[in-house]
Amino acid sequence: MLRFFVISGALFFAANSSAVEFSVGRASIQFQEDQWREISLIDPGLAYGGEVSGTINSETKVFAKTSRLGVLDAVVLIRGSSGGVQRGTMSYSPNCKAAADWFARGNSGFKRPYAECFLVSPVYPGKAMLEELGQDVVKALGSDATKVPEVFQFIFSRYANSNGTFLQVSMLLGPGLVGRTGVVGEELPRGIEPKFVLMGEDLTQAVRASVMSLAGQAKLPAVAFDNK
Repeated sequence: MLRFFVISGALFFAANSSAVEFSVGRASIQFQEDQWREISLIDPGLAYGGEVSGTINSETKVFAKTSRLGVLDAVVLIRGSSGGVQRGTMSYSPNCKAAADWFARGNSGFKRPYAECFLVSPVYPGKAMLEELGQDVVKALGSDATKVPEVFQFIFSRYANSNGTFLQVSMLLGPGLVGRTGVVGEELPRGIEPKFVLMGEDLTQAVRASVMSLAGQAKLPAVAFDNK
């Protein structure tokens, strides 16, 4: 299920960073914490076709956050375009719909001027979820990939506009996430707590705002865990 939404590349280089702001394509990604490790992946760009064909230049990075015991608390895979199409406009045929075992919200239809989707899954075994992000991600994480929690929760958000500019964020979140409280209007599948949907809403607003703004700024929701 998840691999349909996640696109990445091969390992390029890795570096530690204590900064809270990173660039991914044209986007300026702002984390609210400073314990993230940044890993860049090779990204071949996003090919498109139709009346006009070409490739949208893009960049992919992985960000990892570990607990004091060295266990992965969170893995965030981000892919963003460096610009848009050179000529013409993009149209999409999105099909963002919920299912019995995952929550989804977004648009659907044929030849739409934009595509937007955010998903939340129930918890799945941590190792299996990490592998869903791709073997290039596993390889890039190195020894951290062997120190995963028993389960991860998955949150995904993507927005693409008519000129081909896009940003997509995939999050794997370990147990103990401290999220904001509130009420979700829709009925949730079993195993999905409201705090993850609320976090997905905040993530979606940040992703959409980044694509629609000239600055490309995306302030991601806080990723904090209890007793960490």
